[in-house]
Amino acid sequence: MAHLDWQYDPAPESAAIGRLRERYQLFVNGRFVDGRGEDVKTINPATEEPLAIVSTAGRADIDDAVHAARTAFDGPWSRLTPAQRGTYLFRIARGIAERARELAVVETLDNGKPIKESRDVDIPTASAHFFHHAGWADKLGHAGYGPAVRPLGVAGQVIPWNFPLLMAAWKIAPALAAGNTVVLKPAETTPLSALVLAEIIADADLPPGVVNIITGAGDIGAALVNHPGIDKVAFTGSTEVGKQIQASLAGTGRKLTLELGGKAANIVFDDAPIDQAVEGIVNGIFFNQGHVCCAGSRLLVQESIVDEVIAKLQDRISTLRVGDPMDKNTDVGAINSAGQLATITSLADAGDAEGATRWTSPCPLPDRGFYFAPTVFTDVSQSMRIAREEIFGPVLSVLTFRTPDEALAKANNTPYGLSAGVWTEKGSRILGMASALRAGVVWANTFNRFDPTAAFGGYQESGFGREGGRAGLAAYLDADDEPRTIDLDAADPNDADAMLAAALDEEIEDLLPPPPPASATADPIIDPDRVAVTKTYKLFIGGAFPRSESGRTYRASGGVDGSIVANVAQGSRKDARDAVSAARSAFGKWSRATAYNRGQVLYRVAELMEARRTEFVGLLGGGGTNERVVDAAIDRWVHYAGWTDKLAQVFGSANPVAGPFFSFSTPEPTGVVAAVAPADDPLLGLVAVLAPIIASGNTCVLLASPAWPLPAVTLAEVLATSDVPGGVVNILTGGPLEMAPHLAAHADVNALDLTGVNAAARPDLERAAAGTVKRVYSPGPQDFRRPPGTARLRAFLEIKTVWHPTGAVSLGGGGGY
Repeated sequence: MAHLDWQYDPAPESAAIGRLRERYQLFVNGRFVDGRGEDVKTINPATEEPLAIVSTAGRADIDDAVHAARTAFDGPWSRLTPAQRGTYLFRIARGIAERARELAVVETLDNGKPIKESRDVDIPTASAHFFHHAGWADKLGHAGYGPAVRPLGVAGQVIPWNFPLLMAAWKIAPALAAGNTVVLKPAETTPLSALVLAEIIADADLPPGVVNIITGAGDIGAALVNHPGIDKVAFTGSTEVGKQIQASLAGTGRKLTLELGGKAANIVFDDAPIDQAVEGIVNGIFFNQGHVCCAGSRLLVQESIVDEVIAKLQDRISTLRVGDPMDKNTDVGAINSAGQLATITSLADAGDAEGATRWTSPCPLPDRGFYFAPTVFTDVSQSMRIAREEIFGPVLSVLTFRTPDEALAKANNTPYGLSAGVWTEKGSRILGMASALRAGVVWANTFNRFDPTAAFGGYQESGFGREGGRAGLAAYLDADDEPRTIDLDAADPNDADAMLAAALDEEIEDLLPPPPPASATADPIIDPDRVAVTKTYKLFIGGAFPRSESGRTYRASGGVDGSIVANVAQGSRKDARDAVSAARSAFGKWSRATAYNRGQVLYRVAELMEARRTEFVGLLGGGGTNERVVDAAIDRWVHYAGWTDKLAQVFGSANPVAGPFFSFSTPEPTGVVAAVAPADDPLLGLVAVLAPIIASGNTCVLLASPAWPLPAVTLAEVLATSDVPGGVVNILTGGPLEMAPHLAAHADVNALDLTGVNAAARPDLERAAAGTVKRVYSPGPQDFRRPPGTARLRAFLEIKTVWHPTGAVSLGGGGGY
């Protein structure tokens, strides 16, 4: 019998279908124009040959694009009805679908990914995003963010090179649906599909200036996000660049969305369907050459099956076809650039140097182009760079575990938190792991699934904000209860001591009540010669009342005539560290408490405050006005007690994703929140800040008003006798400007609430927070007597999306369109 050769013959797609032009221009104000920057050549990474010349923007072009977007926002785009705006998005969706084959070729030539991925995943999902968001344009009042939401204005968007067209759709579609206008900058190495999208937008007769697309290197992206005419910034890219952007926007009051890097764990239990899991592992790391922020680059395998999984995995990887991305048979295409290839090579070499065992696919690689063979490292420890750093290439690190708790600990042992995978036949284990993994997306028995109805985004240093779903719309909407005005005409933020002293003097002078009527001062029972006991208030940390490590106190007064004088602890950096440690320790149990139980705990705080109502009124100075303030503070606890079991119903969703999957999104607490209470509203403002933080399952380190601390320390006594577990709330008194910078930079603090911080001091704190990509809630002036909205709840909630197959599943990545 003759030998049978089962090799596939080449099946190349024609490059001519891409209809590439020799030269591409910027798209500004509805026209294609030459940029003021230098022309650059875009390179085909599979062949290292030039594809086209691209005009790049100069600073003046950014001004023109932002001006065009502002003019369109103030004029024709805002005058359209929401339904009319939705119709334009439908047109764009149709335009992408009609030119799908052309776009797939352009994407593959420019990016290096296999044509079958461009054809089957990127282009259909991009069209689906415009289609989905077109339907939201006239339904924004039903999105769960209030009936009177408004667009933000002009959005500046910067996208990466790994999914050029899909990322453009992720950014542009929700921005337009919400009524904003856009200036978008694609990656320097992959601008072509975005410029073809500009042609589709022009053909859709979108009003000039609604979408503007400019090209250029990183300096152009930096100039765009820092342009004073931008109201909203959205960035997808590396964590390091994301940190720089967050720091550069500190103090501006602009809304920011960051979708950054990841180091996802793909966890395989011993009861998993191993053959299916192997296919999912391959898809998780080698899809798009591993150029995926959510790639399953850490494989965690239960020890009892690790040998079997590795053997089958190596067999499967050996069959992957690496080579010409335009060949429909190719599984792994070209690395996007020489620079990225060098980065991958360097990190893989570090794995060798640190003692891991490397296995590389025996596949032949083309002589020209940027290629890296699929690689698997075993004998990997968690301290190795290949287990800690995002490689962004086809490199898999394998670790083992014995128990589910060990798997969970290893999976969560990362500064990132974008995605994770779980492979097991036990439904209860899937849900338990999905709940406990600190990741924004969890795929169960599948991997790399995307859909416009399902929110996507990360925790921790993987960024904040979401793309897709209702949560993705929120990033481009301004709600009535979200004041964003920031007063920058404030004191020098570098003179912290002077600011604290000024704050103390001003607040004491302004807040002390007038003396009481003469009739109220005479009481024959009171001995006028008695010497009163002066109370010393300590800090409240971990449910206890320790003295400040600083050993310092300061005098605080209160009461109807200012006669209540007490010594109050002046907290230090060491106290702040202790408070963060207590909050971190309490977070796990508090976040896992049932919503009902958290509500009962908050309601109990309201009951205890009610019992001490007269005392709180006296601390504020007495009188009818302060009685109403105390009543409002008590009612605020009741209000948020009622929210605890409504969060998932209001902010969660069941996602009607494409394909045989059940997908849902659910809100989860962000973690440890450091908050500064407002100085001029020492009780109601404090409760308005604190209650929503812990109602949503977070723990809190709260800096009380330095000038008026007695309501805060008295509330601490209430909390100590309540059912609030120790460490859930920690209250520090003294100088917030001494402790706040330390909290802003603390790696175990996940978010900041700067409500009580002077506007001039906020930029430095926001820049410090950028070092670990903390969420920052930095609202404008607040009237806490207004009925509360949902902004404070949403500020410290993460949306987690879970996917689970419900039938026969194609294991390729994407959305199944």
